[in-house]
Amino acid sequence: MDLNDVRSLVTLLSLALFLALMVWTWWPDRKGAHEAAAQLPFDEDDHPSPDEYIGRSPEGMRAGLGAARRSARENDGGVL
Repeated sequence: MDLNDVRSLVTLLSLALFLALMVWTWWPDRKGAHEAAAQLPFDEDDHPSPDEYIGRSPEGMRAGLGAARRSARENDGGVL
């Protein structure tokens, strides 16, 4: 078995895996799972609490960094 045989075998195994995954994904019995996944973006609250945005926005990141620095100064006697 030379290198070209190994390459051919890997190619055929990859194709078989791809086809198996496509069949499993689009099998008719999985339609309910697809519909449930399609509704996930709409299942969230319309008005998230302000706490959810801390750390995501630049202001939240700056506030978090400032709080961490203040906490470090208080705990270490002012040395960063």
